[in-house]
Amino acid sequence: MDIVFQSLVLNKTTYAVQSYSGYLLEQQIDRLQAMLNKAKKLSLVLYSLHEILESQDYELFNQIVTDPQHCLNSILHPVRTCVFGTRDHGHYYELPCCKYNTHKQSFLNRCLIRYM
Repeated sequence: MDIVFQSLVLNKTTYAVQSYSGYLLEQQIDRLQAMLNKAKKLSLVLYSLHEILESQDYELFNQIVTDPQHCLNSILHPVRTCVFGTRDHGHYYELPCCKYNTHKQSFLNRCLIRYM
């Protein structure tokens, strides 16, 4: 039962979740979390929705940053040239200037800010 849930329900729920997770409304997050809570009662899943979304974002962002041949690597912001001897961050890319919240919630901008 666990394998069926993982392969059918969870994979369909998390397919390309990085592209739209920043734009989910609280109501939509609550509905997805309620589905996972029902699965948790049956011991089919161990993680919350926020943990799943966070891990998916981190895995894809890490692949983009570490692999120069990744197709999304070319749209990363330029590397900072001057770091002024500050503390080490998670990446060396310039942070985007986000005027609107919808731009800030896009995948790359969200990850650049979150995984600083």
